[in-house]
Amino acid sequence: MQTGSGIESRTLASLEYGWKEGRDPLTNRDVLVIDEAGMVGSRQLDRVLKHADQAGAKVVLLGDDKQLSAIEAGAGFRAITERTGATEITEIRRQRDSWAREASAEFARGDVRTALDAYHERGNVRMVESRDDAKAAVAADYLADRQRGGSAIVLAHSNNDVAGLNQAIRSARAEAGELGPSAEIETSRGKRDFAQGDRLLFLKNDRHLDVKNGTLGTVQKAEDGRLSVRLDNGREVGFSAKDYEHIDHGYAVTVHKSQGVTVDRSYVLATPGMDRSLAYVGMTRHRDSATLYAGADDFTERQSGRLVEHGAAPYEHDPQNGQSYFARLETNTGKQHTLWGVDLERAIADRGAKIGDRISFEHVGSETVHLPDGEAVERNSWCVRDGSELVYEKLARQLSRARPKESTLDFAERHGVEVDEGIWTVSKLDPAKAKALAESLAQRPAAAAQGAASKEAGKTSFERLDGAEKVATAASARQEPPAPVKSRTQEIMQARQQAAFAKLKERAAPGAGESSKPDPDERRRQAAKIVTEAAQRSAEKAGKPIGEQA
Repeated sequence: MQTGSGIESRTLASLEYGWKEGRDPLTNRDVLVIDEAGMVGSRQLDRVLKHADQAGAKVVLLGDDKQLSAIEAGAGFRAITERTGATEITEIRRQRDSWAREASAEFARGDVRTALDAYHERGNVRMVESRDDAKAAVAADYLADRQRGGSAIVLAHSNNDVAGLNQAIRSARAEAGELGPSAEIETSRGKRDFAQGDRLLFLKNDRHLDVKNGTLGTVQKAEDGRLSVRLDNGREVGFSAKDYEHIDHGYAVTVHKSQGVTVDRSYVLATPGMDRSLAYVGMTRHRDSATLYAGADDFTERQSGRLVEHGAAPYEHDPQNGQSYFARLETNTGKQHTLWGVDLERAIADRGAKIGDRISFEHVGSETVHLPDGEAVERNSWCVRDGSELVYEKLARQLSRARPKESTLDFAERHGVEVDEGIWTVSKLDPAKAKALAESLAQRPAAAAQGAASKEAGKTSFERLDGAEKVATAASARQEPPAPVKSRTQEIMQARQQAAFAKLKERAAPGAGESSKPDPDERRRQAAKIVTEAAQRSAEKAGKPIGEQA
């Protein structure tokens, strides 16, 4: 943000640290602008907004709730936009080509298929045999395009894929003699060789270096465990690996770390774990071009592969069976599978498929045919499609999946918790309202099953046992925790057991000269008999068999 706007910027973590130390407090003359607000967790956003409110400062939140959300719990930014509304900027300026700007708008609207089609039509979606082939293509294109100048970045979803891409690109650059003197550095991710000219990624916020998780730069010098790095904003920093070890090669980064980045060219590796938000962010980081790469082995339907053999033969190659037609396909892993059907011969001929072609068989229904003896039978009908078509369709479906993160308001609504205003983590309630809310929550089996009440002076809090969310109500009076909620069945069974053991105790009272310790087996038999009798009486009163009792 500092580079694009000229506004002095720092991380929220460093701001909060300064506030705790009594430095740089907000005043009623300050305007705090938070960029990429969608990536701020609900608890941190709540703390910052409270601090600003107490100081009388103004807060401006910038972001896109359709992009990636915070790693921490909650989706506070989305909750605010849904609750209070927001001003939208609909004009896209990052992409230079008008068609790319329109595609970015389609990504923002959630129409991933239309956006991808725009890139596919221009050859910017490359589908190859396997994920390894896709990685190789990414590395080759990245290296070839370096001669064009400008900035570029490689994006992938998983850390494993990022590591493989970094290694491939750096090895190729080293072999080509593009890197200068190097030094082995012990990093938080293990030993790495860094050389002059290497791209470097910072992995942790550091207020002394003034870098954050995701900052990128280029190594200027590497020796004796020290690195000098020119950041992409033009500033140069130097440090010892002993003082700051959270670094890695920065040719490829995860899509999460790229949010907010702008480059001239981007190269995106698509994998099945990606969804709509990841596709949106990954395919909108560029000014000039973005290319998506996918391995067919990641997006292949079951009845797809290379055609290795086809022809007429007895069904399942059993001489005792009648003639049919078969087609044998081979997957990228070498596994073969055979399809049988008389109509396969026509389907292959209509498509003009040849041995070695990647195809897919699609079942399109059945038709009635008449055998020579006049018998009418149903025969399956098939259609042969180009394998790459189905790979692309599955790729588009995978990247169109929406997996929005639950906000605190979503949680409150799902559990029937009343929310008065704002992002409601702690609401000031009078004792009567707090007690009413506690009783209301206690009577909801779903909430009670997930929650436990903790008692403190002046506060009653309900917490989910998995720690995923917390909803608290503050009261001025001490509140007793609500009793655990039991189902009707549990209450009936508990009452029966109590009655049974009361009678058992009465019957088992020893007489004169009798032992005070009756035989354990006899006690169990008596208890079982009493419980059975009680159940029968209850069933008779309700007019239902025992098995139908609530």
